[in-house]
Amino acid sequence: MRKIKLFNNIKSIASIVIFVCAIICAHLGDAMAQSPAVSSTCSTSSENGGVVLLSAEITSDGMHGIIARSDGCATQGVLLDFKGEDALSSAYSLKSIVMSVGTPGTIDKKLRSVLEGKFIKSIGERSGRVFHVTKVRSVDISFVNR
Repeated sequence: MRKIKLFNNIKSIASIVIFVCAIICAHLGDAMAQSPAVSSTCSTSSENGGVVLLSAEITSDGMHGIIARSDGCATQGVLLDFKGEDALSSAYSLKSIVMSVGTPGTIDKKLRSVLEGKFIKSIGERSGRVFHVTKVRSVDISFVNR
């Protein structure tokens, strides 16, 4: 009788372990399948509308928009677009930091960020290279004393 109880307990524990492993493997598979490609502002091959990660320095004059520039691509910036993002999103929060914290723009702060989004051709009247930000993965802010 004890052997049967012990066998049933082991069988139950094994079933739980298999179930938990299946859930973890499913989540890992989803995470790996959904991991966006890494891009830079130098790259034009990423402009096919796919979701990418963009690591860049963020600059702005506080009035005319926000520009992202990747290391080694100082002359090839992209305009950041935040349209359609709600006020609680990480993308909108980045826009608020740039435009509202301290002096508007980046004259008093240095920002580096990893952004998730898509390259698009233009927004409204503005043409050229535009990156629509859907999520901010990380941001590093340091304030500059002038």
